[in-house]
Amino acid sequence: MKKLLKTAAGCVFPLALYYLVSLIMSFVLTSGFVALMMVRDGSFDFERFTQFSQEQTLLLTGLTAAVCIPVFFAMMHADRAAEGNTESRRRPPFAAYLVCVLGAVGACMALNNLISATGMPEADESFQAVSEAIETAPVWAQLLVVVILGPVVEEQIFRGLVYKRIERPYGFLPALILSSLAFGAYHGNLTQLLYAALIGALLAVAYHKTGRFSVCVLMHVAANAMSTVLGRAQDLFLGLNIKYAEILLMVLEIAVGAGLVIIMLAYLKGYEDRHD
Repeated sequence: MKKLLKTAAGCVFPLALYYLVSLIMSFVLTSGFVALMMVRDGSFDFERFTQFSQEQTLLLTGLTAAVCIPVFFAMMHADRAAEGNTESRRRPPFAAYLVCVLGAVGACMALNNLISATGMPEADESFQAVSEAIETAPVWAQLLVVVILGPVVEEQIFRGLVYKRIERPYGFLPALILSSLAFGAYHGNLTQLLYAALIGALLAVAYHKTGRFSVCVLMHVAANAMSTVLGRAQDLFLGLNIKYAEILLMVLEIAVGAGLVIIMLAYLKGYEDRHD
């Protein structure tokens, strides 16, 4: 029981810290906006305040990540030092990084299309609000927060800390399942829960096989980058007015994506065998 409580506390702490920093940043941003509004206009405009609150989502995520990233790296370093740094010191070959990145891109393509086919994203109001906040932000902000800062801080929390803190006492499978479910739940809506949990499982497998945290980060960056451009690429293709274009594109992306994931898993199985 003592080991279980210690593991649970160790996993909850980085998440609690992240949300605490997010709350503080949100308070600072909203307080600054209200103060500026009162000084400049002499009155409080609730409609403008609501609009600002909705539009600050990406900014808040970026600021929170920027504060937390160095803290989480320090926590990861302390964990590795305490366990004797069991993470593999041998850098995987370039092929391993490439195959894993392509696998993450493939998973993104296949899962996005499969989940979209269910109609769940359109019916999920929370997901629609998140998507709108991201899509209406400047491209540079999307790239900085969604493609760079977000993946780094999320990998620190869910693979670098939560996954490793469960794996040490309980092994690979419990760590994979629990860290992936936590990663899905963290996103706060059913659509992203399914997507993130499955992507999280793939990331955990890659971490387990290669022993390199950097592999997870690059995979996550690639998947988020693919998600950012996928919708735009689909719109361009559908604009060609090809008969059954939407169905053809969906089937093609699912097939190619699934193929890339299968290739990645087969490569990692062989990779582990060669390094046992």
